[in-house]
Amino acid sequence: MKQLKILLLLAGIACSSAKAQTDLIQQLKHNIVTQLLLSETDFQLHVTKRENYVADQVVADLMSKKFEDREALDIIFSRYLPDGSFKDINYESQNRSGWEPRLHVDRLQDLARNYKKKGSPYYRSEKVLSLLHQALQFWIDKKLVSPNWWYNQIGIPKVLGETALLLEAELTKTEKAAVIHILKNARFGMTGQNKVWLAGNVFMRALLQDSALLAMKARDTIASEIRTDREEGIKPDQSFHQHGPQQQFGNYGMAFITSMGFWGKVFANTQAAFDQNQLNILYQLLYEGYGRILWKGFLDVNALGRQFFNNAQFHKGLAAGQAIKNLADIDSLHQKNYYGLLANNFSQQPSVNTLLNGNYHFWFSDLTIHRTSKWMASVKMSSPRVQGAEALNGDNLKGYHLADGATYVYITGKEYENIFPIWDWRRLPGITAVYDVNPLPVLPYEGYRNKSNFTGNVNDGRTGMTAMDFERDGLTAKKLWIFTDNMMICLGAGIECSAQLPVNTTLEQRLGVGKYSIAGKNSFKTIKDTNAHLLQTDRVYHDKTGYINLEPGLAGFYVQQQKRQGHWNAIMNMYPDNFTQEGDVFTLWLDHGIKPGSGKYAYVVLPHISPDELLKWKAGNVQILENTKDMQAIFLPETQTYYIALYQSGALATANGFSFSSGTPGLYQVKKNKKKFEVYVSDPAQKHTSLGFSINDKKYSALLPQGIEAGTPVKVL
Repeated sequence: MKQLKILLLLAGIACSSAKAQTDLIQQLKHNIVTQLLLSETDFQLHVTKRENYVADQVVADLMSKKFEDREALDIIFSRYLPDGSFKDINYESQNRSGWEPRLHVDRLQDLARNYKKKGSPYYRSEKVLSLLHQALQFWIDKKLVSPNWWYNQIGIPKVLGETALLLEAELTKTEKAAVIHILKNARFGMTGQNKVWLAGNVFMRALLQDSALLAMKARDTIASEIRTDREEGIKPDQSFHQHGPQQQFGNYGMAFITSMGFWGKVFANTQAAFDQNQLNILYQLLYEGYGRILWKGFLDVNALGRQFFNNAQFHKGLAAGQAIKNLADIDSLHQKNYYGLLANNFSQQPSVNTLLNGNYHFWFSDLTIHRTSKWMASVKMSSPRVQGAEALNGDNLKGYHLADGATYVYITGKEYENIFPIWDWRRLPGITAVYDVNPLPVLPYEGYRNKSNFTGNVNDGRTGMTAMDFERDGLTAKKLWIFTDNMMICLGAGIECSAQLPVNTTLEQRLGVGKYSIAGKNSFKTIKDTNAHLLQTDRVYHDKTGYINLEPGLAGFYVQQQKRQGHWNAIMNMYPDNFTQEGDVFTLWLDHGIKPGSGKYAYVVLPHISPDELLKWKAGNVQILENTKDMQAIFLPETQTYYIALYQSGALATANGFSFSSGTPGLYQVKKNKKKFEVYVSDPAQKHTSLGFSINDKKYSALLPQGIEAGTPVKVL
């Protein structure tokens, strides 16, 4: 009798456990289908139109939220052939990016969503269901293989797995088994977002196989990337790396945050839910990381990685908004701040920014962000520690100079919207580069790095200074950016080049709005000439932004504003030859001549300013104390602040009685406050444990952060 009771107890436990597992699987299936059937209105975000050419999985997921209307679905039906294929798809495509056969499975998913979505014009349509069965069978029989592993292991299994979960009740056993077989191409492994994608595909297979054990293993693998101590993935400065030490906010990082937002909602209210510590890590990445590189709903160009797709800034901004909304729904602790990000970027496009203002440097990624209430700027660099950019699978064919100090300034967020095919990629804003009429080299997979490790930033949280000792392809330059509440000051020195070619520094190259103006004695004159020419003025005004040449005797302003047309496939190989872009482009640059021996520049950018304010701006607002290859330094009388970049040991003495010296290269921000000084220091090279310096003959020493905090500023006084 005792043995029977034990056996009955064990049987009861087993039944209870089996029921719990069945309940878990059913709840997870319900949650995932709910997420797949959400539309754009569920996120309170607006997608203007559906993209015709999509290679970015993040954008593909975004487009899937836009349910087709009857007319669009009828077009899909008109392209359908009796064998289950679509006549407008090239099933023989060998493109590594934008592999065309993926459109087949994308359409399967679109039709499945419309079949399952209440309110859709084809909800529970027998016509759609019949087409789905035939088109799915075509894919199963065809056994297409992409030349790019990503589609075979991640992209195709992901979309087919989601489609099968939507249609599980309608699938035959043979169809379901075939989809599961395709999903088995995805196995646990790899790092960063690739690891998350693969585990997500395993998770969907687990649901189709009703395996709670495998589903929880996949869940744990997905969650295992929510940490900051891996070589790839989230970094301690809240940037995101993939393919080595390379900033990938807009590419793999964007896929990561949208994946985590999606899976967070799928796992919610089950034993698979993310814990609060994991939610805290995701919050830091979203708020402190992505919150800084979004401006009025647009993603910073410096954050795009290699993905210069049509509407990339806009679509990736919307995708980030989806991730923010999803995580806000499951993280009550940080919900208020998440909603603040949404309001700041997507609520009627506010004219005044209210969040995350000040100067911040992503020290793991050589990226500086400066935000004010009315404008934002970013600078992207590289070093032996950080890879600048990559080209892969036909993407980013002209991005040779992307991390050479590329500097973007935003007021509306639309300054560079879809400019990529009509850009002169040798004149990216902020860079100093050789100007050659020959085609730019295409970067290899491993990209490139600036040879000097003196790349970094010092700031007090509000204002700051970024410096780069640039050395690449026989060209050297000391480049300095200083950011305040109302201006960006740029210095260059030691510009030398071994090639018999002209060297340019570009202040700006962005979409033209109206015509530019040049300063006369008492007013600005609008210029209509579209030819590139040297200006006989030190002040230029264009679209609410002023540009002042502080040392016109060194190099004068060259300007051009013209209509251009370009082909998207010259930038991203996935696009067809006939996909073009037209637009007006404003370019402002300095010419240092052929093979300069020791070129220099000094200029100021004044965003969100009126022509009258630009005319009244006094050159004495910025005092250049030193601009050589050994030291760059300025003094701002209004804030009584000195910004000093020492590339070698050196000393500085000013007419107003201030003196500074140090035997250690570094960045020093010194603000005079009555008789005291507020000092911030950093070591861009990240090789010293301390910095010693003297101010007015008084000696000081600063201990520098080591380990993961190396390169961050230290307040000394």
